[in-house]
Amino acid sequence: MAKTATTTTTGHEDGACRLDAYRLAVEFDRRVFQLGLKGDLRNQLLRASASCALNLAEGYGRFSRKDKRHFYTMALGSARECAAVLELAAGRGVVVDHELRVVIAQVIRATEGLVRAMG
Repeated sequence: MAKTATTTTTGHEDGACRLDAYRLAVEFDRRVFQLGLKGDLRNQLLRASASCALNLAEGYGRFSRKDKRHFYTMALGSARECAAVLELAAGRGVVVDHELRVVIAQVIRATEGLVRAMG
């Protein structure tokens, strides 16, 4: 996966983009739209994937370890929810691309690392 930098209007790299977990979560969210999932599971997956990326960004912007840990923990819950939705979808006969499962597993591992780092 190519690493890209998000720039603000001042031209500086967005700090949240430096986090592997965040970059992976954004990549996962982008791929979710390509999945042939419909109805309630699609809506749930879209909400959870967005929540994961947004909580990672929010946590990165916080200064205290306690605040960071809170948002990283919320992101981890959303990432695990995404993995569960993929399992449910596969159980309902939706073809879930192996690469999508790999990306969410990477998001989970990276986010677990962030939570551990915050104590």
